[in-house]
Amino acid sequence: MSSQSNRVVFHDSIERKEHRPCQVNDVQNICTVLEKIKNREEINLLLSRFPKPFEQTIPTIPLSIHQKYCMCVSWRKIMDNKEVTGVRLFINLFNEKPDLKNLFRFGNLSDEDLEKSDHLKKHGSIVISAIDSVLCLLEDNHELNEVLSKLTEKHVKIPGFKEGWFWMIESPFLKTVQETMGDDYTSEQEYLFRIMIHSVLQVMNDICHLQMKEKDKKEFRS
Repeated sequence: MSSQSNRVVFHDSIERKEHRPCQVNDVQNICTVLEKIKNREEINLLLSRFPKPFEQTIPTIPLSIHQKYCMCVSWRKIMDNKEVTGVRLFINLFNEKPDLKNLFRFGNLSDEDLEKSDHLKKHGSIVISAIDSVLCLLEDNHELNEVLSKLTEKHVKIPGFKEGWFWMIESPFLKTVQETMGDDYTSEQEYLFRIMIHSVLQVMNDICHLQMKEKDKKEFRS
């Protein structure tokens, strides 16, 4: 590779054989980039420029732009009832997975007291807002990956947190959305939210696996 070509390049069009600098931070196009780069040295150089998060799973939500838009429109009703929805989410979670109560300082409360808990109202609102931030980034895989990585890292740091626990929120989430939407909840909306939450949790679980491996390595070295 010449000194003039320290930047990785790839064919912008195979027919025209035109070249342009490869945007190494454009994670969304990485698969396309790798397909078009034929030189192994260029591939290795490209990969070396990516930070560690590149090793993590790049999220892909298998929904069309129109479907994502429809889901986000429906989600507005959830955001209008963010506090109540957040509380209901944790009540549904604790009803399905009572052992998880021990992880929260409000976990010893009854369902009736949970609905009145200021701590749960605040925490539930934070969780719903986090989901909202994810929905706002469904068309930006790079930023979505960053957000999910940070959310996962926060949970991995919780003492006793185990790999695979993210899946526990799937069923309570879908039940909570149905309860909040009420009669407005259609089979199409149920399908969209099910695809979305499953895809997001899959990514978070994959990221969790990698982060826990790194955590184990650090603890072993220390």
